[in-house]
Amino acid sequence: MKLKLIPAAALCAAMLIQTLPACAITDSDHFALSIRTSEGTVPDDRCFHISAEDAVKGTTLHLGVFVESESSALNRLGVRLRSDSASVTFANPLTATDTISESEITYLLPDGTAFSTKFQPYCFGVLGVDAAYLTDCMECKANLMSDTDLYVYWLYGIGNAKGFLGGKSDLFSFCTFDAVIAPGTKAGTYTIGFLADETEQHPESVYLTSSMWDAGTLAKPDYHRVMPELKDVKIVVDGAAERLKGDVTNDGRINAEDATEVLVYAAMLGTGGAEISESRHADMKQYGDVSGDGVVNANDATGILRYAAAIGTNTPVTWESLFA
Repeated sequence: MKLKLIPAAALCAAMLIQTLPACAITDSDHFALSIRTSEGTVPDDRCFHISAEDAVKGTTLHLGVFVESESSALNRLGVRLRSDSASVTFANPLTATDTISESEITYLLPDGTAFSTKFQPYCFGVLGVDAAYLTDCMECKANLMSDTDLYVYWLYGIGNAKGFLGGKSDLFSFCTFDAVIAPGTKAGTYTIGFLADETEQHPESVYLTSSMWDAGTLAKPDYHRVMPELKDVKIVVDGAAERLKGDVTNDGRINAEDATEVLVYAAMLGTGGAEISESRHADMKQYGDVSGDGVVNANDATGILRYAAAIGTNTPVTWESLFA
């Protein structure tokens, strides 16, 4: 599903319109959770390809979790996502309670109905008086359990199931998040998937509950716990990513471990360096001398820490700028 932004000349100048075409969903008795781009698209093979050039400098994919179903309503939905590598981390999860714009954005549903909101629209919801967007969720939260572990939970209310906004399950995502591919990520295949083993170690896993109404009343709702089909995605880093200056440990990342290795090497040099091999000398000269002054010492270790701090906050940085 491709979302297209169109200026809303008929509305206020600060407002945008997103036109939302109808999209295919699954059979009525089938539930699935699918990771796609935040706009709703996904390659046929469910593999996102990252060029070697992009892997060297690092890049970010904007992804979302989409519900695929024709069920009329759900009560609860929990999502636990896991990356299988520290080179692919999660950031900026957004749910229905998060503001995404200072000015309202207007969305057009396939039936022509429009609504406006500053909040992150998601698959559940109703349009109230004057087409006001209402989430009406009792609880909606996103927690980064770690850099590679994301948990998102939504509860509408026991005995009072919620339908899909616009009558379609995947017009909007359930939540969105960024998948950050670290600078220097090595060539290979990485998986972002659903953690579906609800154990003592992972008590909050993937689940959803639907409510089957009894003669249209709330007297005795029959709740069904459903394990949906889970559609993971893979990130394929093409080619051989170039080893970065500063990556002394050659693990595809620049961090405090590289600075520590530089300090250890400098200390060994200070005692004569007899035990240092020629290959390590060459390696340190090429990747540890980040200042470019021909000497590997504490100055280089400090530079590596400053560089790691900059890329950790997505601040543009070069070695030249650090030692200017």
